[in-house]
Amino acid sequence: MGMSATTKTGAFTLESTGLKQRTKKTLTEATRKQREKRRRRLIGQQEENMKELELTQREAMVVELIKHQSNQEKELDYEVWRTNQCKEVISKNRQLRESQYERRRELDKELAQGKEQEMLKTMQEATKRIVQERIVRSGEMSAY
Repeated sequence: MGMSATTKTGAFTLESTGLKQRTKKTLTEATRKQREKRRRRLIGQQEENMKELELTQREAMVVELIKHQSNQEKELDYEVWRTNQCKEVISKNRQLRESQYERRRELDKELAQGKEQEMLKTMQEATKRIVQERIVRSGEMSAY
């Protein structure tokens, strides 16, 4: 054989597989069968190696696809959560605004009632003064 059974790239050499002719001697039937057997075995090993490589590549692709889908699902879950949080905040803000409006209406109503009471009291006092003034004048008029 030679110095190594494979090349620098890892491929089998013809010499290591026994396929390289050393001399131009005629091949016997047995030698020919042995060489064919080695060639078939080498081809079979290469096919197995290719199948394993393809399987590994397919598995890696599937893993990457699953990771990508998992990341997308996480992003979607976050978006759903965030949307729900926003809806909740909007709903709470709406309720707070409505309660503030209601309190403001009640306060305005109380202020309006207070003003009406004050105005009524003022009018009653003015009416009493006018009535007393008229009583005093009618008393003065009757005294003349």
